[in-house]
Amino acid sequence: MEISGSDETGIDFVLVQAPGVEIEKLTNGIDADKPNGGDAPEIVAGVTVEWTYEVTNTGGGDLVLLDVTDNQGVSVTCPPGNLVPDQTVVCTGSAAAVDLRVVPGVEGNCAGRPGSTLYQGIATVQAETVNGAIPVEDEDASHYCNPLWADMVISKTDNQDDGTPGGSTTYTIVASNNGPDAVADANVVDNYPASLSCSYTSVVAGGASGNTADGSGDIDDTLVLPAGSSVTYTAVCDIDPAASGELSNTATISSGANDPSPGDESATDSTSLTYCDYTVSQPDGGELWRQGETHSINWSASGNACAPTVDIELLKGGVLDSTIASGTSDIAFDWNIPKSQTTGDDYSVRVVDTGNAAFYGESTYDFTIDVATCNVNIVSGVTEYSSATHEACEILALGPDFVAEGDASVRVSAGWEIEFLPGFSIATGASMSANTCGQSLCMTSESPMPYGCHSCVDQICDSNPECCDDEFSAACLEKVESVCNLVCEAPPE
Repeated sequence: MEISGSDETGIDFVLVQAPGVEIEKLTNGIDADKPNGGDAPEIVAGVTVEWTYEVTNTGGGDLVLLDVTDNQGVSVTCPPGNLVPDQTVVCTGSAAAVDLRVVPGVEGNCAGRPGSTLYQGIATVQAETVNGAIPVEDEDASHYCNPLWADMVISKTDNQDDGTPGGSTTYTIVASNNGPDAVADANVVDNYPASLSCSYTSVVAGGASGNTADGSGDIDDTLVLPAGSSVTYTAVCDIDPAASGELSNTATISSGANDPSPGDESATDSTSLTYCDYTVSQPDGGELWRQGETHSINWSASGNACAPTVDIELLKGGVLDSTIASGTSDIAFDWNIPKSQTTGDDYSVRVVDTGNAAFYGESTYDFTIDVATCNVNIVSGVTEYSSATHEACEILALGPDFVAEGDASVRVSAGWEIEFLPGFSIATGASMSANTCGQSLCMTSESPMPYGCHSCVDQICDSNPECCDDEFSAACLEKVESVCNLVCEAPPE
């Protein structure tokens, strides 16, 4: 470029722009000219690196491009011809990336890791003016680094195949870096299922750091792991008493480093939980049972750890009142309600596994135990599976929905009459005996009572035979309460 003119004294002049050249070297399309710039691309050793060399004529005249070289011995190819002012040509070169753990480099920042070793290649361009009078040159550096390689491994075990709800288990978790590089971002995570309540400790080996030495709940640590180092966690976990099925838990380790041997960054431990579920089907709530009556308590069991026997407990207001039976091995039990049993409408039955008290079943709702007023007894919504007795001093009504199932053997008695209401049924295989006395047990009569018509009559006549031989006198009537513990309703005034 020429600029001509005259100065203030009238002397003519011509200004000519000096020749110049500039080179810009890019590594895989990235400038990366400063080792601490943080923009050096990560390239795996052995992978082909592509360099471009952008050469620009920054002067005022044409240039003859003499040579573009790379101090790392890369062969550079440029298009032929001269460079006119402001023209840019692109030269190219390529080579396999070196292993910077073996080949020396310069210190810099690799992907946010200061102090890393970087490859540095310096490109130089040499040119001259067309007449060869003035030589020009420039140089520019570009860098790359190798990504980290670290074999991250995690293991987890509780050294047991079976666990028990309500018990505990201890996990050993080992997070390791088998190298070859150190990492500072090894993330160890173990999110425990809701059925576990865990606390843990950890110890380091080989210079590892960043671990939580003593903690509770889930594990989420970011570790510094030199090659060959490890962190061992010991987690003690309480198992929810309501847990069932399989207890499965997974621990993982991850890092931004490349893993030369992937597939062992996750470890799962599975433990089969021993369990037993009990369901109480009778009484299940709403029943009216009376002192002195016999009723069937029924339940079912399912699971892989049920004991062969159970204890049956009576609860009142949710608090243990008494143990009805201990160590029974059936799924039904005939309970003769004590005549002295306290009345109330807040009773429930609990069936407890004799091998593990954490396994139990309970009535869904409360049932009622009332005094043995014997005039009228309506037995409804009841299914009998074994032996049962239902009696009334005057009228016994069976139903609605009275069922005798399977091998049930039911004895029913009443003073005056027995009524069978809708929903009454006796299944094949079940049996029932029915007796009436022909007169009320709550009234005197000049006629004697028939022996065998009612369990209370038998008790009275065993103590006073005249009641079954001569007449049912006032003395006999008094024994309904004193001997049988039955209460007759007072007649209306």
